Amino acid sequence: KFLHTTICFLLFISCCDSFGQNELGYSRIGPLEEYSYPESISIIVPCFNCGPYILSALESFEFSFELLNLFVIEKALNPVHCEVIVVDDASTDNSSSVVGDFIDSLSPWHCSICKNDIIEMEIICLAGRACGKCTGPTPTYKLIRSAQNQGAALARNAGVDAASGSVIFFGEADDAFYAHHLACCWDQLRRRPGLGFAKTRMDAGREHLQLPPSFRPGEVQVQVLHPHWQVAIEDTSPMNTCVRRAAHRFIGGFPAGELFRMDMEDGAYMLALFEAYGGTKWVGPASVLYVRRPGNGLDRRMPQFTSAPGAVPLIEQDAVFGDARFDLIDAALAGLRDRLAEYQAVEELLAEDPLAGPGLALHAQRAAAFGHAYPAAR
Repeated sequence: KFLHTTICFLLFISCCDSFGQNELGYSRIGPLEEYSYPESISIIVPCFNCGPYILSALESFEFSFELLNLFVIEKALNPVHCEVIVVDDASTDNSSSVVGDFIDSLSPWHCSICKNDIIEMEIICLAGRACGKCTGPTPTYKLIRSAQNQGAALARNAGVDAASGSVIFFGEADDAFYAHHLACCWDQLRRRPGLGFAKTRMDAGREHLQLPPSFRPGEVQVQVLHPHWQVAIEDTSPMNTCVRRAAHRFIGGFPAGELFRMDMEDGAYMLALFEAYGGTKWVGPASVLYVRRPGNGLDRRMPQFTSAPGAVPLIEQDAVFGDARFDLIDAALAGLRDRLAEYQAVEELLAEDPLAGPGLALHAQRAAAFGHAYPAAR
């Protein structure tokens, strides 16, 4: 019943789009590859000492893969290949062995919607096709081990570098996707080729939360946050985001450096996306669950997140390093605006004869910088 209801709801998906202009007056339309059907997705999962939790995260991905596949069948779309890349960031616990055991235990998919009726030795599913044709490609998993701890930002970048998907999702080793997350996000980009990213709503879980066995919203008690912080968390988190690979590449991925190794790399990444690309936010039910663990970012900031802005002092790390981080973010955004201006500045090209030496050189320079996303290179 849940799967059928969710599929029906997805067919009438509700969202809000955002384009606009940045501070220099250039449209938020950065380079994107020429449109093609998003036939592959990759979930990137940084992991550091999450052995007790990561199995639940991986299981939540499996539920979400299944619903995406069912959605694709209902809409008569081409199959979507799904992969998960876990980057073990030099964990000192059993994280790698948990992931390895999970991968070893996987078997080819069986059709979740079939009747299991045997007709002439074929299993026929509700879609009227043999199950082998109905299930779509079996998701694949890859485990990457870092020799030394680099932090979530560089771990995510390494995962994207190893990924094959045209659309990138960011999971967390100690959180969870609800079953409808992949279908909701993926379909926004499928139907809107000019968008660079899509976002959804997010639930914040209570401490010592037991994850829902079927990863459906409403099965767990969530923490009610102050509306200001609820929106702020949703807008700055990468976990409720999917992004086109070209957009991730253009903004330079997640920021490096010790200040972002500690925290706030996710906010810096999202600010860069907002600066250079139009996006959409699905305003239906929350599709990811940010789990409160003892000592994690949600736990440490819970007094702040449940109070009005300014009512509770910042945690020490934010108070000490916050200004320095924002200085780095401002500098990075300034450089990104310059690149966006270079990409969109057609006046310079129009002033040059494209068949003359300077014009050809300028076109070649832009093509090298922006690849297939640059119209003159087509």
